[in-house]
Amino acid sequence: MGGRLQGRVALVTGGNTGIGEAITKRLASEGARVGIGFVEDPAGAERLAASLEPGSPCTAVPCDVTDQRSVATAVDAIEDRLGPLTTRRTRRPSPRALRRREGRRRGPDTLARDGVRTRRDPHERGRAGPTDTRMVHHDELTPAFIDTIPLRRIGRPADVAAAVALLSSDDAAWITGQVLGVNGGLVMT
Repeated sequence: MGGRLQGRVALVTGGNTGIGEAITKRLASEGARVGIGFVEDPAGAERLAASLEPGSPCTAVPCDVTDQRSVATAVDAIEDRLGPLTTRRTRRPSPRALRRREGRRRGPDTLARDGVRTRRDPHERGRAGPTDTRMVHHDELTPAFIDTIPLRRIGRPADVAAAVALLSSDDAAWITGQVLGVNGGLVMT
């Protein structure tokens, strides 16, 4: 099996639900080996790992992004099972990555690691467009609100996954130092 992410190894935090699940599926479909970081529903994360593309081995690992030790343990487990991470979403590399001197922020994967921000950061809440996940309260998405989105719809998890796949590939080799707003044009700054 080929794909533009063939040979890459990624950790997707929250990789078994919502946007994370869409990212996991997209990266695997493009040939990446994916560590599915989960906090809840280990059985669901295992089922997802087993269901992904043949030839793109994936594994489920506990990973709580609010606990740096949990992230480091997850990275080590993924690297033991799938090989060295090449696409990271963690802020700090694991001690093992530091020993390999691969934890520096450089090269084409920099934006994939650091440019995709979560809505946990309160300063970023107003900049994200609504994406159709269990966290979206559909009763608050009135037609008048949706009309404020230039693309006239809420986002789909696949929209975000496509951007992550691009940024994780060599197709984004010349993109660096940018924050990509995957928001339907809701906030153009």
